Amino acid sequence: MVVLLLITVLSRRLSAHIRSTAPGGAKPGHGSFLDTIRALLLSQLLPLWIVFWLGFLYWLLREDGGISDYGDAIVSALKWNLPIFYSILAARALTIRGGLLQAHFRWTAETVRKLRRALDYLLWLFIPASVLTSIAIHVLPEGLGSVTVKLAFVVLAGTMSLFIYQVLHPIRGLIASYLKANPNGYLSRLRWLWFFAVVAIPLLLLGLSLAGYVYSAATILRHLVSVLWLIAILVLVQQLAEFWLLLTRRRLAYKAALERRRALAKQQAETEPGPAEGEREQEREAVEEASRVDLAALSKESRKLLNALLFIGGAVGVWLIWSPLIPALGVLDEIALWQQSVTVEGHQERVAVTVGDVLSVLSIVVITVLAAKNLPSLIEILLLQYFRISPGSRYTIRTLAGYIIAAVGMVALFKAVGGSWSSIQWLVAALGVGIGFGLQEIVANFISGLIILFERPIRVGDYVTVGDTDGTVTRIRIRATTILTRDRKELLVPNKEFITGRLLNWTLSDPTTRLKVVVGIRYGADVRLAEKIMLEAAREHPRVLREPAPWVNFNDFGDSALLLELRCIVDSAEYRVKVASELRHVIDSGFRAAEMEIPFPQRDVHLDTLQPLEVRIQSQE
Repeated sequence: MVVLLLITVLSRRLSAHIRSTAPGGAKPGHGSFLDTIRALLLSQLLPLWIVFWLGFLYWLLREDGGISDYGDAIVSALKWNLPIFYSILAARALTIRGGLLQAHFRWTAETVRKLRRALDYLLWLFIPASVLTSIAIHVLPEGLGSVTVKLAFVVLAGTMSLFIYQVLHPIRGLIASYLKANPNGYLSRLRWLWFFAVVAIPLLLLGLSLAGYVYSAATILRHLVSVLWLIAILVLVQQLAEFWLLLTRRRLAYKAALERRRALAKQQAETEPGPAEGEREQEREAVEEASRVDLAALSKESRKLLNALLFIGGAVGVWLIWSPLIPALGVLDEIALWQQSVTVEGHQERVAVTVGDVLSVLSIVVITVLAAKNLPSLIEILLLQYFRISPGSRYTIRTLAGYIIAAVGMVALFKAVGGSWSSIQWLVAALGVGIGFGLQEIVANFISGLIILFERPIRVGDYVTVGDTDGTVTRIRIRATTILTRDRKELLVPNKEFITGRLLNWTLSDPTTRLKVVVGIRYGADVRLAEKIMLEAAREHPRVLREPAPWVNFNDFGDSALLLELRCIVDSAEYRVKVASELRHVIDSGFRAAEMEIPFPQRDVHLDTLQPLEVRIQSQE
């Protein structure tokens, strides 16, 4: 009793603790996902004091069992309805003001209010009707056939249909915002079809109970409630996962923004002596920049990965919920499609391949495809968060992970169909002949692709020159590598050319590159002043490195100009053309300010004077 009173007193303070976990003005780089988990756990503890008191009542009545039929009926009602009662209260605890849904997941107040109202229908209608049904079944002599049970089931089915209507209505329900954000999805296109079908299920069960099949209707309704709670858990997991991805993306954006701010401040301090930007100001601007990252910024691959995992989890959960009601599916293991020979302890035996085996194979194929497409994205997210790995290395790990998952899936598929080495020897021999005659180039490109991924002469993000084409490597596939040129055209280069041919990688070991800008000045001009102007233009440019320092060479005495050459190191080969253009602009402006001319080319014209020449000078007026 003392423990129950203590739990009741402590539960009163949990709401304040839940609100204290709300993310406030903390830095994205210092935020913790544990606060969200703590808010979730505290929300589940909030209704425990009520459940503990009812559990205490259940224990007392069970210890004094046999006193009366009503006592046993109440014990049975508490046993079956306490879990549902707690689930509704726990879900309702998530909707408190400043709670998990509103403060952490950023649900709007209107959405939270709709969910709370829908849960109230279950709390004040579904639970009393369910308790009444349990008591009536044990007390009334008619049992399931009594009028009271049927009326209570009418309330149960009607309340469930009303709850589904409140939550899943395409316009006024909780799902309306999702459908509006994804207008081209199948859920949005078929929204009225599946909505009326789902709302009609409890009403069909209502008709089934009125027809006398109360037990069947109640059993199906109980499993339907389990499916709804499974969907609620999956939605909660999705929100937690998206929130974690959002925090991770903000943390990475904060670090990148802070590094950029510090580098820019350091560069300004070198070029423009004066008061430097303070550390707090840099952090404040980085926080503002990182805070602009929202759920819409999450990559499409991250969402695909999350949806695939939730789909698999939901499918497994639905199967586990409904499998006790579908024993007839066991007949699938009795329908043989064909016979195959397998070797067991040195003896050949004939084993039947059934419909169940085929469904297992299809399941392996679906899981392998989903895993190969989506699990590498999860690996990349984890590497991006916890390790400082270059984009090229992440792409290599991600691609190899996809190959490994596909290979494991192929082995599992081969084992599932009862395959052995002897059964595929002919296929290997056929592939050998095919490779020898017509597939040499394809295999060579595949092997070259693996060599590129392991040896890494090029990586995703490298700036390369292949033949007369410059561009950035964007993808490395099994057969070919994609290069994005300056004209935004994608050039597909077979992997074999990178291994057997000549390749210029501008950023293999060092992303920097030397840039040359040649300028001619007229004879008689101040060469030292021209060199100074050119050096200042290079030193003030943000992408020109300070070490090694830029320098100017007096190259030659040209036909009509003194030739000067500015040489500097640019931080990335990708910006060579842009930096060269900007330097020429600055140099031209500096020469104009110093009244220094860039001469036109001079040409000598020789006229034939053996015959008289007529020279006429005419004004344009």
